[in-house]
Amino acid sequence: IKTVPPTWSSPTSAEVGCPVRRIFFQMSMIERLLLAQERWQKEGKPYQMDIGFHYTSPACIDRIQADGLLKREEREQKQIPSKHNGSRYGEGIYTANDAQSFSDYGSIGLMVVRLKGVMMDHEEAECGYKKGNDSITNEKKSIVVLKEKFQVLPVLQFSAETFSTNQQGLAYLRYLTVKLQCLVDEHLSIVRPGLPRKGPTDRRPSKRKRIISISDRISFPTFQHNPSSTIE
Repeated sequence: IKTVPPTWSSPTSAEVGCPVRRIFFQMSMIERLLLAQERWQKEGKPYQMDIGFHYTSPACIDRIQADGLLKREEREQKQIPSKHNGSRYGEGIYTANDAQSFSDYGSIGLMVVRLKGVMMDHEEAECGYKKGNDSITNEKKSIVVLKEKFQVLPVLQFSAETFSTNQQGLAYLRYLTVKLQCLVDEHLSIVRPGLPRKGPTDRRPSKRKRIISISDRISFPTFQHNPSSTIE
């Protein structure tokens, strides 16, 4: 994960020619995610993070890097046009649990870190958030709708055509999902209360250092697209 100004989008030497790229975002976006995680942990809410997927168009990437993923109301306030408004299961930011679901919603796929909080099935939640839930789910459709923009952080982007339409690409994304989840668990998870510490100076690095440490450890193995593995 790189935390540099969104106007800077040059790839690292390891990313040249690689079909998966980092998303470059404002530090404030990761800070609001971690602050929400700490607040929910104190409130007794679920606060662990996981990896999801979101699809968009190339024209939206610059705004996503600057503002993050937004709800329909927030997009309208910023006069950001959107082909898909996402309202069937309630207002919010729509994400998928796997790379294949909803891959036809945009030519650019995003791997995102999610803070789902209190989840509730869409029928029980009545497609809203009046029952104390922070997200709406439909497991059969692989959907998780997040209530607020601070609950989601886009970190990687990829071509939907290259990866989401063939078995080889999906396997590659599953590999990256596991690797990214391990890094999130290691560097962005909250130390559980009551766990023994080594000593009075044993403290976790700052948020900024924890993010940079993830950036240094993301690697992209070689991927060769095989058109013959396309899903029918």
